[in-house]
Amino acid sequence: MAFDEKLADRIRSLLAKGHSKEFSEKKMFGGLAFMLGDKMCVGVLGDQLVARIGPEQAVGALKRPNVRPMDFTGRPLKGYVYVGPKAIRTSLTLKQWIDRSISFVSTLESKNRGSLRRKTVSQAESKEIARSTPLSKIINFGPATLSEFRAMGLTTFGQLEDLGWEAVCRKWVENFPERLNVNAFVGVIATFEGISWTKISQSDRSKARSLTNQLRREYALPPVRPSKRKRKI
Repeated sequence: MAFDEKLADRIRSLLAKGHSKEFSEKKMFGGLAFMLGDKMCVGVLGDQLVARIGPEQAVGALKRPNVRPMDFTGRPLKGYVYVGPKAIRTSLTLKQWIDRSISFVSTLESKNRGSLRRKTVSQAESKEIARSTPLSKIINFGPATLSEFRAMGLTTFGQLEDLGWEAVCRKWVENFPERLNVNAFVGVIATFEGISWTKISQSDRSKARSLTNQLRREYALPPVRPSKRKRKI
């Protein structure tokens, strides 16, 4: 199957802004895959974006319009989704899918024996080692956010710790307004606590939502409402 060269070029252009050395390209399943290390991250099949966002994120993503399971083999691939052209018309929407894929794939252990496994801060041998740990070695921050933190002069966990999680979030949003969302702040809190963002508590999610709404008020934006879950009868 041929793949959309224009979409491939759009992906290359976005990856070139901070990630080009980390990615390689590989022809796969009749399309084109962009590999982060030895892991497939995103790809193009026909006119569809293939996004590897992980099983948990895929559940919510599949509820969106123009998103469907990646099922070219006849069976859905766990953690992968197809994103149709209407959902990635702009550079911003395409970047959001790429960032989500990078963040997930960055948590996966490399198959290469010589590579270093990324860890949470809580797995460091001592407080001093944790503080000097580069953000590139921390599991909760994927390369999508690393380039942004580098742009702000933040490269180690100690620098984040000195600021505190709320100040880090505020500094982040001041430089990158598009990061003003609950999930981004959940990732920051998880990094400070040394756990995976998928294991964050409801109380910490509430803290992230509270700060999000506070900043949205300051930016004169409507508040974020908690998602309503259907009650089981």
